[in-house]
Formats: sequence, structure tokens, C-alpha cells
Amino acid sequence: MDYNHLKKLNGLQTQVNIILINWDPLDIQKASKFAHNVYLEYTRYVDDIIVRLGDIELLTDYLWNLAIDMTGQDRNNLFLTREIDQVVKNLETLKKDI
Repeated sequence: MDYNHLKKLNGLQTQVNIILINWDPLDIQKASKFAHNVYLEYTRYVDDIIVRLGDIELLTDYLWNLAIDMTGQDRNNLFLTREIDQVVKNLETLKKDI
């Protein structure tokens, strides 16, 4: 995947990608040498998230599975719980764009 992929994203896909970039569960932005990769890293999840926007339970479960896979944390992590809750709220605002 390269930066040309970003040019092909539609408005909703771009908004979802921005929300994921702001969440950045892999902390890519803190790895200064690779921080630019944050724009591409999360695009692979965008379409899977969009199809789940209509069902908050499916969306939340999908984000938890991503977070657990990416971070190694579990559902008992309160910080991660708050982060996912906020990401869900941010994504829910996009439902009107479906």
C-alpha cells in the first residue's frame, strides 16, 4: 500500500481514517522515524468499520478485537475501554454520512 491509496479514499473513508489516526492504538506517531506511516496504517480497517457503523455492538466488538490484536491488552484495561468508547462516539457521528 502506498500514498496513492489515500487519494482513492472517499469522504467517509477519509473521516474514518482520521478518527483511527487520532486514536493511533499502535502509537505510530510516537515513532518519529515512521510517524508518516500513520496515514496508511489504519486504512486497511476503514471499510470494515464503515459496514459496522449501523450497529454499535458490532462496531464496538470489532474495535475491541482490533485493539486486543494491536496492543495485546484485554477488555479489563480501563484506559483502553475509555479510548474505545470515545472512538465509537466519534464514529457514530459519521452515521449520517452513510
